[in-house]
Amino acid sequence: MNLRRAFLIVFSLPLVTVAGYLLFLWASTIHDSVDEGTKYGFTIGETKGAAHLNLLKWRNKNPELIVITYAKVDGYAQEQFIKLSFEFDELKKYDQWRVHLNGERSGSNSIRLTFENENLTNIYRHRQYYELP
Repeated sequence: MNLRRAFLIVFSLPLVTVAGYLLFLWASTIHDSVDEGTKYGFTIGETKGAAHLNLLKWRNKNPELIVITYAKVDGYAQEQFIKLSFEFDELKKYDQWRVHLNGERSGSNSIRLTFENENLTNIYRHRQYYELP
Protein backbone atom coordinates (compact mmCIF):
# COMPACT_ATOMS: atom_id res chain seq x y z
CA MET A 1 0.00 0.00 0.00
CA ASN A 2 2.84 2.44 0.77
CA LEU A 3 4.48 1.69 -2.56
CA ARG A 4 1.25 2.55 -4.35
CA ARG A 5 0.99 5.85 -2.48
CA ALA A 6 4.64 6.69 -3.32
CA PHE A 7 4.01 6.05 -7.02
CA LEU A 8 0.92 8.23 -6.90
CA ILE A 9 2.86 11.09 -5.33
CA VAL A 10 5.83 10.73 -7.69
CA PHE A 11 3.65 10.75 -10.81
CA SER A 12 1.12 13.34 -9.70
CA LEU A 13 3.67 15.95 -8.56
CA PRO A 14 4.93 16.75 -12.10
CA LEU A 15 1.35 16.79 -13.37
CA VAL A 16 0.27 19.27 -10.69
CA THR A 17 3.38 21.40 -11.33
CA VAL A 18 2.75 21.60 -15.08
CA ALA A 19 -0.96 22.29 -14.55
CA GLY A 20 -0.11 25.11 -12.10
CA TYR A 21 2.34 26.65 -14.56
CA LEU A 22 -0.20 26.52 -17.39
CA LEU A 23 -2.80 28.10 -15.11
CA PHE A 24 -0.32 30.91 -14.30
CA LEU A 25 0.33 31.53 -18.01
CA TRP A 26 -3.38 31.63 -18.78
CA ALA A 27 -4.16 33.96 -15.86
CA SER A 28 -1.29 36.37 -16.57
CA THR A 29 -1.82 36.74 -20.33
CA ILE A 30 -3.52 39.95 -21.51
CA HIS A 31 -5.18 40.49 -24.88
CA ASP A 32 -7.22 43.65 -24.38
CA SER A 33 -8.60 45.74 -27.27
CA VAL A 34 -10.34 49.06 -26.56
CA ASP A 35 -12.38 50.98 -29.15
CA GLU A 36 -14.05 53.51 -26.84
CA GLY A 37 -13.27 55.15 -23.53
CA THR A 38 -9.95 55.44 -21.73
CA LYS A 39 -7.39 52.74 -20.98
CA TYR A 40 -3.73 52.77 -19.91
CA GLY A 41 -3.73 56.59 -19.85
CA PHE A 42 -4.85 56.95 -23.48
CA THR A 43 -8.33 58.02 -24.63
CA ILE A 44 -10.05 56.93 -27.82
CA GLY A 45 -10.56 59.98 -30.05
CA GLU A 46 -7.59 61.93 -28.71
CA THR A 47 -5.17 63.44 -31.21
CA LYS A 48 -1.69 62.16 -31.90
CA GLY A 49 -0.37 65.15 -29.98
CA ALA A 50 -2.35 64.24 -26.85
CA ALA A 51 -1.34 60.58 -27.19
CA HIS A 52 2.28 61.68 -27.50
CA LEU A 53 2.05 63.60 -24.21
CA ASN A 54 0.57 60.52 -22.52
CA LEU A 55 3.33 58.41 -24.03
CA LEU A 56 5.93 60.72 -22.50
CA LYS A 57 4.27 60.19 -19.10
CA TRP A 58 4.67 56.44 -19.57
CA ARG A 59 8.31 56.93 -20.50
CA ASN A 60 8.99 58.98 -17.36
CA LYS A 61 7.80 55.99 -15.31
CA ASN A 62 9.63 53.43 -17.44
CA PRO A 63 12.89 54.57 -19.11
CA GLU A 64 13.29 51.24 -20.99
CA LEU A 65 10.18 52.01 -23.03
CA ILE A 66 10.65 52.03 -26.80
CA VAL A 67 8.30 52.77 -29.70
CA ILE A 68 8.37 50.95 -33.00
CA THR A 69 6.18 50.90 -36.08
CA TYR A 70 5.77 48.63 -39.06
CA ALA A 71 6.30 50.55 -42.29
CA LYS A 72 7.85 50.57 -45.74
CA VAL A 73 11.59 51.26 -45.65
CA ASP A 74 13.59 52.42 -48.67
CA GLY A 75 15.51 49.56 -50.23
CA TYR A 76 13.29 46.79 -48.85
CA ALA A 77 10.50 45.04 -50.73
CA GLN A 78 8.44 44.37 -47.60
CA GLU A 79 7.50 46.46 -44.60
CA GLN A 80 9.97 46.40 -41.71
CA PHE A 81 9.87 47.21 -38.01
CA ILE A 82 11.36 50.65 -37.37
CA LYS A 83 12.48 51.87 -33.96
CA LEU A 84 11.26 55.44 -33.47
CA SER A 85 12.44 58.26 -31.27
CA PHE A 86 10.07 59.96 -28.86
CA GLU A 87 10.08 63.15 -30.92
CA PHE A 88 6.58 64.07 -32.00
CA ASP A 89 7.71 65.14 -35.47
CA GLU A 90 8.84 61.57 -36.13
CA LEU A 91 5.93 59.78 -34.44
CA LYS A 92 3.19 61.82 -36.14
CA LYS A 93 4.15 60.39 -39.56
CA TYR A 94 2.86 56.94 -38.56
CA ASP A 95 -0.66 55.69 -37.87
CA GLN A 96 0.38 52.83 -35.62
CA TRP A 97 2.73 53.02 -32.64
CA ARG A 98 3.81 49.84 -30.86
CA VAL A 99 5.06 50.67 -27.40
CA HIS A 100 7.29 47.96 -25.96
CA LEU A 101 7.16 48.33 -22.21
CA ASN A 102 10.34 46.47 -21.28
CA GLY A 103 12.74 47.50 -24.01
CA GLU A 104 13.62 46.04 -27.37
CA ARG A 105 13.17 42.39 -26.43
CA SER A 106 9.68 42.78 -25.03
CA GLY A 107 7.36 42.13 -27.93
CA SER A 108 5.35 40.05 -25.50
CA ASN A 109 4.64 43.09 -23.27
CA SER A 110 3.34 45.97 -25.33
CA ILE A 111 0.61 48.48 -26.13
CA ARG A 112 -0.36 49.22 -29.73
CA LEU A 113 -1.95 52.58 -30.54
CA THR A 114 -3.79 52.84 -33.86
CA PHE A 115 -4.77 56.19 -35.39
CA GLU A 116 -7.14 57.13 -38.21
CA ASN A 117 -7.47 60.72 -39.44
CA GLU A 118 -4.97 61.83 -36.76
CA ASN A 119 -7.19 60.49 -33.92
CA LEU A 120 -6.69 57.43 -31.73
CA THR A 121 -9.15 54.69 -32.74
CA ASN A 122 -7.83 51.58 -30.98
CA ILE A 123 -5.73 50.68 -27.95
CA TYR A 124 -4.49 47.09 -27.87
CA ARG A 125 -2.64 45.68 -24.85
CA HIS A 126 -0.69 42.44 -25.16
CA ARG A 127 1.24 40.61 -22.46
CA GLN A 128 2.40 37.03 -22.21
CA TYR A 129 5.17 35.42 -20.20
CA TYR A 130 6.14 32.83 -22.79
CA GLU A 131 7.48 32.73 -26.31
CA LEU A 132 5.71 30.99 -29.17
CA PRO A 133 7.77 29.24 -31.86
